[in-house]
Amino acid sequence: MVSVKFIGVLRNLAAKESIQFAVDKGTSLKNVLHRVSSELPKLREMLKCPESSLVILINEREIACLDGLNTKVNDKDKVVIVSVSHGG
Repeated sequence: MVSVKFIGVLRNLAAKESIQFAVDKGTSLKNVLHRVSSELPKLREMLKCPESSLVILINEREIACLDGLNTKVNDKDKVVIVSVSHGG
């Protein structure tokens, strides 16, 4: 199972710290985010354009250092999503 953890504003919107679900081997991060937005509709808007508003890590590595949204996600991977939105 893939674990997707939410930090900051996302945790409040999701009303939970994380979710877990099974994925097929080699599923793209883009598909994982689509699944998250399907299961947690309150996150849908923030997940529409993740590169501009979120920092996403897979197994403690930022996706910008990997293959972005095309990065393959496998069973037992840990995805962490952090909002870069800040209050004043």
